[in-house]
Amino acid sequence: MLKINIIGGGLAGSECALQLANKGYIVNLYDIKEIVLAGGVSANSYLRQEIVNLFKNSNIKVIIPPLWCTTDNAAMIAKVASHLYERNIFAPLSIGVDPSWRIEDYNKF
Repeated sequence: MLKINIIGGGLAGSECALQLANKGYIVNLYDIKEIVLAGGVSANSYLRQEIVNLFKNSNIKVIIPPLWCTTDNAAMIAKVASHLYERNIFAPLSIGVDPSWRIEDYNKF
């Protein structure tokens, strides 16, 4: 059976998930609580303003790092580290570097 991910709960997302589930699809519904604009693209002043404007009347928290953090992935890595820390997930200090490591494998050290 086809598995479908719906990002953005709300009324429309919930209705869509219900309709698909009633048709026999496997549905994962993800409610968005925050948006993080990070990395080099977050230095784009137009994009920064558009993201703020897009979510200003919503319950979604917008996180945009200061410009000095936008030259690399420091802000995004810090956000991931914050989530892992909150879940008490720590890598051993002996862990090596693996450029092909996938963020979904955060618990496979």
